[in-house]
Amino acid sequence: MRTVYLVRHGISEANNRENIGTPAFGAGDAELMPAGIEQAASAGSILIGRFALLQADHVATSTMVRAQQTAKEAGFVNFTEYTQLDEMPVVLDEHATERRDRWRSGELDSHILSHAHTTLNNAPPEQVWFTHGLRIAGICRVLGEHQDKRPIPHFGEVREITIAE
Repeated sequence: MRTVYLVRHGISEANNRENIGTPAFGAGDAELMPAGIEQAASAGSILIGRFALLQADHVATSTMVRAQQTAKEAGFVNFTEYTQLDEMPVVLDEHATERRDRWRSGELDSHILSHAHTTLNNAPPEQVWFTHGLRIAGICRVLGEHQDKRPIPHFGEVREITIAE
């Protein structure tokens, strides 16, 4: 068994609800907003202060700019990109709000859980993973961890989990 720290990226233009319906919403190359930079710095303080990780440690990120920028703003410059940490595809249709409400209440769709199993079966070797909210929610659900918390973590939230090696 090993400990892994899951970090949700800071808020970016891709997550800014004001951008729904624009090319920026959900874009893989979206950069962090000023609030996202602050969230990333806070996550770095938690990782370094509470969990005694070193900024020189090698970390894992998704291939998306907002996750990589979160790692950098958190103080980590050595990272490897993994597609299995990427954001899960979300359909923006007339049922999107209903789906989001179900996810927030803890009802995760089967594709989210399937992606979580894929991530865990191909787990990056790094101890810190900078990734996305639904990916973290699915991983925590599959592992049965953090059931007392909000299923989808807040931007910049750090979750400590234990996975099989």
